[in-house]
Amino acid sequence: MTHCMVPGPLGKLLLGALALALAGCATLQRPLAPEVIATRVSVVEVRLPEVRVAVELTVRNRNVAAVAVDKLDVSLALAGVEVGGATLVESVTLPAYGEVRVPLEVRADASAALAQVGAALGSAQPLVYDLRGTFRLADGTEFPFRRHGSVPARRRP
Repeated sequence: MTHCMVPGPLGKLLLGALALALAGCATLQRPLAPEVIATRVSVVEVRLPEVRVAVELTVRNRNVAAVAVDKLDVSLALAGVEVGGATLVESVTLPAYGEVRVPLEVRADASAALAQVGAALGSAQPLVYDLRGTFRLADGTEFPFRRHGSVPARRRP
């Protein structure tokens, strides 16, 4: 003969609280931030009144599920002077535990960038950049990021 115990009022309350807690964990878990693991920045063209700068981000998803990036805004500073920015043209899906390359083109104001770009192109010194931005996922969650580095100087023939 099998006996089945029916929980009393306190047992029902505890079971209900446990069920709510477990359900809350599943729905409230915030995704991990996408990680910018590499950045490539290069001056594409200097044509007054603007300077075109190519930026390529390699972005890693550290989540067990795919994540859609709906918006990505970046601002670029060259040698400490903010020169321009770029926005993601269309959304990008980052596969679970995967990486995606995201190309952007920054159209910089030549009056702000020319001195920095000209100094780097005319010397053997690299051009130092600082890239700041924000990812916005499809669920509205936002994550800031920052990368810095240098663009190697081009050698004159």
